[in-house]
Amino acid sequence: MSTDRPVVLVHGGLYDEPHGADGCWERPGVAPALRTLGYEVHTPGRPARPQSWADEGRHLADELARLRSPAVVVAASDGCSAALRAAADRPELVGSLVLCWPATGDDDEVDAAERRRLLTAGVDPATIDRLLDREVQRGLRPDELRAIAQPVLLVPAEPEDPCHRLRTVAELRHLLPRATVGLGTPPSVHRSFDGHLGALVSLVHVMT
Repeated sequence: MSTDRPVVLVHGGLYDEPHGADGCWERPGVAPALRTLGYEVHTPGRPARPQSWADEGRHLADELARLRSPAVVVAASDGCSAALRAAADRPELVGSLVLCWPATGDDDEVDAAERRRLLTAGVDPATIDRLLDREVQRGLRPDELRAIAQPVLLVPAEPEDPCHRLRTVAELRHLLPRATVGLGTPPSVHRSFDGHLGALVSLVHVMT
Protein backbone atom coordinates (compact mmCIF):
# COMPACT_ATOMS: atom_id res chain seq x y z
CA MET A 1 0.00 0.00 0.00
CA SER A 2 1.22 3.51 -0.76
CA THR A 3 -0.23 6.98 -0.96
CA ASP A 4 0.28 9.88 -3.31
CA ARG A 5 0.37 12.32 -0.41
CA PRO A 6 3.48 12.67 1.73
CA VAL A 7 2.93 12.51 5.49
CA VAL A 8 4.61 15.18 7.59
CA LEU A 9 4.89 14.52 11.33
CA VAL A 10 5.21 17.70 13.43
CA HIS A 11 6.46 17.08 16.95
CA GLY A 12 5.20 18.78 20.10
CA GLY A 13 6.95 20.84 22.74
CA LEU A 14 8.00 24.46 22.98
CA TYR A 15 11.56 25.74 23.44
CA ASP A 16 13.49 23.41 25.76
CA GLU A 17 11.10 20.47 25.60
CA PRO A 18 13.25 17.34 25.16
CA HIS A 19 11.11 15.17 22.93
CA GLY A 20 11.63 16.41 19.37
CA ALA A 21 10.77 14.32 16.33
CA ASP A 22 12.73 11.33 17.60
CA GLY A 23 10.97 11.16 20.95
CA CYS A 24 7.55 12.04 19.58
CA TRP A 25 7.39 10.00 16.38
CA GLU A 26 10.40 7.74 15.81
CA ARG A 27 10.96 5.93 19.11
CA PRO A 28 7.23 5.41 19.82
CA GLY A 29 7.03 3.70 16.41
CA VAL A 30 4.67 6.02 14.56
CA ALA A 31 7.06 7.07 11.79
CA PRO A 32 8.49 3.54 11.28
CA ALA A 33 4.99 2.04 11.11
CA LEU A 34 3.89 4.53 8.46
CA ARG A 35 7.04 3.91 6.41
CA THR A 36 6.44 0.16 6.58
CA LEU A 37 2.98 0.76 5.12
CA GLY A 38 4.50 2.60 2.16
CA TYR A 39 4.05 6.21 3.19
CA GLU A 40 6.59 8.87 2.32
CA VAL A 41 7.22 10.20 5.83
CA HIS A 42 8.95 13.44 6.82
CA THR A 43 9.76 14.49 10.39
CA PRO A 44 11.00 18.08 10.20
CA GLY A 45 12.32 19.86 13.25
CA ARG A 46 10.68 22.99 14.60
CA PRO A 47 12.47 26.28 15.34
CA ALA A 48 14.53 26.00 18.52
CA ARG A 49 13.68 29.50 19.76
CA PRO A 50 10.69 30.87 17.83
CA GLN A 51 9.66 34.45 18.43
CA SER A 52 6.04 33.86 17.43
CA TRP A 53 3.69 31.25 16.03
CA ALA A 54 4.05 33.03 12.69
CA ASP A 55 7.72 31.98 12.80
CA GLU A 56 6.61 28.40 13.40
CA GLY A 57 4.13 28.52 10.54
CA ARG A 58 6.68 29.92 8.08
CA HIS A 59 9.26 27.33 9.07
CA LEU A 60 6.83 24.46 8.51
CA ALA A 61 5.52 25.98 5.28
CA ASP A 62 9.08 26.14 3.94
CA GLU A 63 9.44 22.41 4.67
CA LEU A 64 6.10 21.61 3.02
CA ALA A 65 6.96 23.65 -0.08
CA ARG A 66 9.80 21.23 -0.84
CA LEU A 67 7.41 18.28 -1.22
CA ARG A 68 5.90 17.04 -4.45
CA SER A 69 2.24 17.47 -3.41
CA PRO A 70 0.08 18.82 -0.59
CA ALA A 71 0.84 16.86 2.57
CA VAL A 72 -1.08 15.09 5.26
CA VAL A 73 0.18 17.04 8.27
CA VAL A 74 0.09 15.11 11.54
CA ALA A 75 0.88 17.28 14.55
CA ALA A 76 1.28 16.68 18.28
CA SER A 77 0.45 18.97 21.21
CA ASP A 78 1.93 22.47 20.63
CA GLY A 79 2.91 21.31 17.16
CA CYS A 80 -0.78 21.63 16.30
CA SER A 81 -0.37 25.41 16.41
CA ALA A 82 2.48 25.23 13.89
CA ALA A 83 0.43 22.95 11.63
CA LEU A 84 -2.69 25.09 11.75
CA ARG A 85 -0.67 28.28 11.27
CA ALA A 86 0.89 26.80 8.11
CA ALA A 87 -2.53 25.64 6.89
CA ALA A 88 -4.00 29.10 7.45
CA ASP A 89 -1.14 30.96 5.79
CA ARG A 90 -0.26 28.52 2.97
CA PRO A 91 -3.39 26.40 2.39
CA GLU A 92 -2.13 25.10 -0.96
CA LEU A 93 0.59 23.13 0.88
CA VAL A 94 -1.69 21.21 3.25
CA GLY A 95 -4.07 18.52 2.03
CA SER A 96 -5.44 17.45 5.41
CA LEU A 97 -4.54 17.59 9.09
CA VAL A 98 -4.46 15.14 11.98
CA LEU A 99 -4.21 17.09 15.23
CA CYS A 100 -3.08 14.77 18.00
CA TRP A 101 -3.57 15.83 21.61
CA PRO A 102 -3.92 19.57 20.90
CA ALA A 103 -2.29 21.67 23.62
CA THR A 104 -4.70 23.63 25.77
CA GLY A 105 -3.93 27.31 25.29
CA ASP A 106 -6.40 29.12 27.54
CA ASP A 107 -5.82 27.64 30.99
CA ASP A 108 -4.60 29.87 33.85
CA GLU A 109 -2.69 27.16 35.69
CA VAL A 110 -1.03 25.73 32.58
CA ASP A 111 -0.09 29.16 31.24
CA ALA A 112 1.41 30.20 34.59
CA ALA A 113 3.57 27.08 34.66
CA GLU A 114 4.60 27.58 31.04
CA ARG A 115 5.46 31.22 31.69
CA ARG A 116 7.71 30.27 34.62
CA ARG A 117 9.43 27.60 32.52
CA LEU A 118 10.01 29.92 29.57
CA LEU A 119 11.32 32.71 31.80
CA THR A 120 13.75 30.22 33.34
CA ALA A 121 14.84 29.28 29.82
CA GLY A 122 15.71 32.93 29.15
CA VAL A 123 12.81 33.77 26.84
CA ASP A 124 11.95 37.46 26.92
CA PRO A 125 8.52 38.40 28.33
CA ALA A 126 7.25 39.92 25.06
CA THR A 127 7.93 36.66 23.22
CA ILE A 128 6.22 34.69 25.97
CA ASP A 129 3.17 36.95 25.64
CA ARG A 130 3.02 36.18 21.91
CA LEU A 131 3.38 32.43 22.40
CA LEU A 132 0.96 32.16 25.32
CA ASP A 133 -1.73 34.24 23.69
CA ARG A 134 -4.76 32.77 25.51
CA GLU A 135 -6.39 31.52 22.32
CA VAL A 136 -8.13 28.13 22.14
CA GLN A 137 -5.25 27.08 19.90
CA ARG A 138 -2.17 29.16 20.51
CA GLY A 139 -1.26 31.29 17.52
CA LEU A 140 -4.64 31.43 15.81
CA ARG A 141 -7.69 33.61 16.33
CA PRO A 142 -11.16 32.01 16.14
CA ASP A 143 -11.83 33.67 12.77
CA GLU A 144 -8.63 32.16 11.38
CA LEU A 145 -9.64 28.70 12.55
CA ARG A 146 -13.08 29.11 10.96
CA ALA A 147 -11.39 29.90 7.62
CA ILE A 148 -9.34 26.68 7.48
CA ALA A 149 -10.95 24.62 4.73
CA GLN A 150 -8.93 21.41 4.91
CA PRO A 151 -10.36 18.23 6.47
CA VAL A 152 -9.17 17.94 10.07
CA LEU A 153 -9.18 14.88 12.33
CA LEU A 154 -8.84 15.62 16.04
CA VAL A 155 -7.29 12.97 18.29
CA PRO A 156 -8.04 13.65 21.97
CA ALA A 157 -5.66 12.78 24.78
CA GLU A 158 -7.12 9.80 26.62
CA PRO A 159 -7.00 10.15 29.52
CA GLU A 160 -6.90 13.92 29.39
CA ASP A 161 -4.28 15.84 31.35
CA PRO A 162 -3.98 19.53 32.33
CA CYS A 163 -2.00 20.38 29.17
CA HIS A 164 -4.30 18.47 26.79
CA ARG A 165 -7.90 19.08 27.85
CA LEU A 166 -10.85 17.43 26.14
CA ARG A 167 -12.59 20.81 26.07
CA THR A 168 -9.88 22.05 23.68
CA VAL A 169 -10.81 19.29 21.23
CA ALA A 170 -14.49 20.19 21.62
CA GLU A 171 -13.80 23.87 20.97
CA LEU A 172 -11.70 23.09 17.90
CA ARG A 173 -14.42 20.77 16.61
CA HIS A 174 -16.80 23.70 16.83
CA LEU A 175 -14.47 26.23 15.19
CA LEU A 176 -12.91 24.19 12.35
CA PRO A 177 -15.46 23.80 9.53
CA ARG A 178 -14.43 20.29 8.42
CA ALA A 179 -13.28 18.79 11.71
CA THR A 180 -14.20 15.39 13.08
CA VAL A 181 -13.11 13.72 16.30
CA GLY A 182 -11.45 10.31 16.26
CA LEU A 183 -10.59 7.75 18.88
CA GLY A 184 -8.46 9.17 21.68
CA THR A 185 -5.03 7.84 22.62
CA PRO A 186 -2.37 8.75 25.16
CA PRO A 187 0.24 11.16 23.76
CA SER A 188 3.02 9.26 22.03
CA VAL A 189 5.66 10.48 24.51
CA HIS A 190 3.84 8.73 27.38
CA ARG A 191 4.63 5.15 28.34
CA SER A 192 0.91 4.40 28.21
CA PHE A 193 1.01 4.96 24.43
CA ASP A 194 2.20 1.35 24.09
CA GLY A 195 -0.64 -0.63 22.57
CA HIS A 196 -2.20 2.41 20.84
CA LEU A 197 0.22 2.62 17.90
CA GLY A 198 -2.05 0.73 15.52
CA ALA A 199 -5.02 2.91 16.39
CA LEU A 200 -3.13 6.12 15.68
CA VAL A 201 -1.70 4.82 12.42
CA SER A 202 -5.22 3.85 11.34
CA LEU A 203 -6.44 7.37 12.06
CA VAL A 204 -3.67 8.83 9.91
CA HIS A 205 -4.59 6.42 7.11
CA VAL A 206 -8.17 7.69 7.16
CA MET A 207 -6.94 11.17 6.24
CA THR A 208 -4.59 10.21 3.38
